[in-house]
Amino acid sequence: MLQKENFFKTPYIGRHGWVSIQNPDREGWGELTILIQEAYLRAAPKRLVKKYEEFHKK
Repeated sequence: MLQKENFFKTPYIGRHGWVSIQNPDREGWGELTILIQEAYLRAAPKRLVKKYEEFHKK
């Protein structure tokens, strides 16, 4: 993501993998939604991931 124009390593915590975005375009919100969901599913406890997946199967 850091290769993209509006993304940058978050100050102070960027070394831990945090990335920020500056002035997102209206067209980019679909991509941001997917990225946020993916990040949540990687960091969330397994039981919450399971509930998320069950809910979104319907």
